[in-house]
Amino acid sequence: MAIRKRTWGEGKEGFEASISVRGKKKRKLFQTKGEAKAWVFEEQRKLKAGTYLAETVKATIASLQPEFEEYLAQRSRANEITDETASDYISKFKHYVVGGHLMRRRSNRNLPETFPHGIGAFKIAEVTEHVVEELLRSLLAFGLSKKTVREMKLTMSVFFEFARFKRYVTHNPTKGIAVKSLKAKGKRKIHVPSKKLLNLMIARAREPFATMIRLAMLAGLRKGEHRALHWSDIDFANNRIYVTKSLRDSNKMARPKTEAGNRFVPMSSALTKMLGDLRSTTQFNAENDPVFPNGKGNALDAAMISKLWNRLYNETIASWPVGEKVPPRPRWHDLRHFCVSAWVEAGMQPKAVQTFIGHETIDMTMRIYAHVFDDAEFKREMDQIAGELLGSPKTPGTSAAHSKHRVVRAARNSR
Repeated sequence: MAIRKRTWGEGKEGFEASISVRGKKKRKLFQTKGEAKAWVFEEQRKLKAGTYLAETVKATIASLQPEFEEYLAQRSRANEITDETASDYISKFKHYVVGGHLMRRRSNRNLPETFPHGIGAFKIAEVTEHVVEELLRSLLAFGLSKKTVREMKLTMSVFFEFARFKRYVTHNPTKGIAVKSLKAKGKRKIHVPSKKLLNLMIARAREPFATMIRLAMLAGLRKGEHRALHWSDIDFANNRIYVTKSLRDSNKMARPKTEAGNRFVPMSSALTKMLGDLRSTTQFNAENDPVFPNGKGNALDAAMISKLWNRLYNETIASWPVGEKVPPRPRWHDLRHFCVSAWVEAGMQPKAVQTFIGHETIDMTMRIYAHVFDDAEFKREMDQIAGELLGSPKTPGTSAAHSKHRVVRAARNSR
């Protein structure tokens, strides 16, 4: 940076300001030294904010979409991200960041067909922290959930990391944004389907889908882990299910979602018998056959699981008792939440829950299920008080010694 007094033309005097950008000098003449200093200050601010480099290329957000898609494809080929993650980023970027594209297969039919407030026409130089914050607020006003809007913010962050990699910007404007409406307040809540609803749905389900639902309720496997499950993963002798892989929606076999996802889950005698009965009645019962196949012996398609699940729910609520509140439709993933809730209600300790559910850390388990543990503990305490005052029988398996023994045993077996 330099400011020099210059004379030009017919005795005209002024000040020349210069600044280095990408190894090249940018110069401009001003009548006063104060104007020159203000210009230099503004140019330095834009360099620091990461918008100056973008001004030199004049690129818009929408025009960079093809390059962004190729960048994600390269990361997918390098196994840095999954194909599904890359596809999800592209979809969110196209429909909500760029905006204006017709959305198909939307889960919320009350939303408009297009998001009209995208920033696709913005030059990358114009996208500041304020612009990103306003976009996120518009997405909330559009009717998207806080969770989905956080995912949009992540998508934009990945896009600007790509832009930094390509040297379109030097700064990621999504960093450090604090939008009050996006802050999680209190503990994260999850939806646990009622036993009544699930029992009625199972009663209507055909095999092997009914057993698949029961397994999700009792073992807490993710959908991809269900689809990847083979008979060789079931240890009938020791009542264990070994989870070592996951089948993505693209039918690509991969490792579980996290390192901790590589685990075993203990089975009750009833679940072991149920799976044994299923194997004895299916034609696809070889060690390398999927436990839940389609008619051709291949793993059940992810979209088909959702279709069967939604149809089963619709059939169940069609005959729901008049006058009773109809429960909301649970997601397939909510069966995993039901499983954890049942474990906690039975007295299982947090560390054991983390091990069997496949979470990377105990912090993650407590962040998601803290209120479930609290509710179960409060109920046990109330039962104990009632037992002392009213003579009610104590709930079995809830003593401190019993619980400690269970978690120590679970930790030892998971080594």
